[in-house]
Amino acid sequence: MNIPSVPTSAIDYPEPGKPCAPFTLVFLLKLQAWEDHRDSTELRFRAKASTDALDLRTMLPIARARGLTIQRKEVYLSPLFVASAKSRVRRFVQEWPDTLHGWRALGFRVDTANDLGGPGNIQGQMSRGGRLRNLTDIFSLYD
Repeated sequence: MNIPSVPTSAIDYPEPGKPCAPFTLVFLLKLQAWEDHRDSTELRFRAKASTDALDLRTMLPIARARGLTIQRKEVYLSPLFVASAKSRVRRFVQEWPDTLHGWRALGFRVDTANDLGGPGNIQGQMSRGGRLRNLTDIFSLYD
């Protein structure tokens, strides 16, 4: 996994003594994890891709609510890391076309889901259960 170094000045402290990585970084690393798991040759990793996708679908509205945009310059994110994220978003929309407008709202340039020829949102029918409720609780620390 390609994890950028984060300067101390970019660390969030939602509560005294409790450091958190910047939400932008966490969000883009989750996207990277989704792709890594999706493309793995090992079944145990590929099985995690659907959970990653559901996490991203939960995080997307949070990112929008926080005003995250890809144009916002995070100086610690290399151009290669950002370019890779843009490519991952295009792949993600192929599988989850209903997220197209959410990614566009963040400033990602993505073709329409029909043009991408994605298989549709079959996985979107899966139950979110407690996993996403817990993830939402974790990200509420960033508010």
